[in-house]
Amino acid sequence: PAASERIVLRLVRAAVVSGRAVDRVGEPVVNGTVIVQTADGRRSIGRSETDDSGRFRIPGLPPERVVVVLLTASVLPVAQVLPNGVTVSMPQQARTYFPGSLDPANAEVIALEPGEEHEDIDFVVDADQVGGGTIVFGGASPQNNAAPSGPFGTIRGRVTAASGGALP
Repeated sequence: PAASERIVLRLVRAAVVSGRAVDRVGEPVVNGTVIVQTADGRRSIGRSETDDSGRFRIPGLPPERVVVVLLTASVLPVAQVLPNGVTVSMPQQARTYFPGSLDPANAEVIALEPGEEHEDIDFVVDADQVGGGTIVFGGASPQNNAAPSGPFGTIRGRVTAASGGALP
């Protein structure tokens, strides 16, 4: 452009998605991954993790039609045998699409507008979907009363009935 021409830039304010994830008992989903995807599900345009109270906030989103998905780990492990014969038990991952469907076809499409904040993107998941992602290794048992070797760790959390309520 010539020195006398003016260039005008108009910036569009980004949109924000925020909310909370809890289980059916009301306990927060901690460290759940929340992803904002284009409505067709082909591209992720934002992500965040839930905090210790289950809250998340994803700023900087472009004006677009989107769906929001919560990734959680089940407290019920799934066993898998590795090629070396070691059995690994890992939490099963679940995807919950807002407003609460496991089926992406039932996800609510949200039309984000410039500068708009959607503050009520709340998820309620089954009590078995709030696991912490612990991995347990199992293999051959030690021989000759040798001390076990391998990974050790601490398990923290709460134990509930299958219904999600407190144990008697």
